[in-house]
Amino acid sequence: MHNARVEADALGLDDTPGTAAVCLRAGMALMHVVPQDMDGRGRATLGGCMAVPDGVHLEKTAELYPAIPSRKTGTVELTEKGSFVEYVNEHRLPESRIFAEATTERAVYTAILDYHEVGLQGEAGWCEHRAVLALQRSPEWMRWAKLDGKYVEQVELAEFLEEHEIDIVDPPGAKILEIARTLKLTINTNLKSAHDLTNGNTVLQYEDHTTALAGEAGNVTIPERITIQLRPFVGHEPQEIECLLRYRRRESKVFFMIRMLRVEEFIENVLKATSAHLREVTELPVFAGNYVNGAPY
Repeated sequence: MHNARVEADALGLDDTPGTAAVCLRAGMALMHVVPQDMDGRGRATLGGCMAVPDGVHLEKTAELYPAIPSRKTGTVELTEKGSFVEYVNEHRLPESRIFAEATTERAVYTAILDYHEVGLQGEAGWCEHRAVLALQRSPEWMRWAKLDGKYVEQVELAEFLEEHEIDIVDPPGAKILEIARTLKLTINTNLKSAHDLTNGNTVLQYEDHTTALAGEAGNVTIPERITIQLRPFVGHEPQEIECLLRYRRRESKVFFMIRMLRVEEFIENVLKATSAHLREVTELPVFAGNYVNGAPY
């Protein structure tokens, strides 16, 4: 019990009944009251204390109740979709809501478990019990993204594909690896001349023809596109994404480039599917956006 009398005495206040000191002591005691009587949604009533003579102060009766928190508070940060669903389903209420801040750069789902009741007459919630799902890019996605759109030497690509052959679904990874190892480019230059009868000038034209051969026997067709299968985020199922395959010769070396196609559209579709899945398995509304007032992120 907080001793309001000590604080009032320290201020040198008069202890005579009816003076300001009595009111001050009551106010000081009230500030230290922790209400214990709740209405089921964390809203406190004035129960749990009583007025006692001797200068009129508030005497707590909370000691008669178990020492447990009056309501659920705190934010749990999760990195895997299944864990998020399990936690939300364990604690959700009819008024719980999920907010999805999902872009190609970031994807965060925030469940406000003690949200406001629906309707103009609905009771306000504390909005202090939350679960946050911050989706993390999968390791394999990060490795392919590092290679995306960059020309690399033939040996470097062959080493990369040897390690990630399992991610390639069409054509088979072994075929793409063979191409990366054996591709040979031959450039033949033809000289053409043209004579202009009107002025007697002669124009010289050079035409380069590049011949690409792959495979030990030089009979492997080089595809323009390949399909890989990656988990875009940890905890998600693998998804197929199409890529361009390009090659160039610089001096005496061959360089390859792999570019993932329509990445923004791909990620957008994955996140839409994630929101639909969360709506289905939690039976809660999912709103596009973030909880601004006291947002955890």
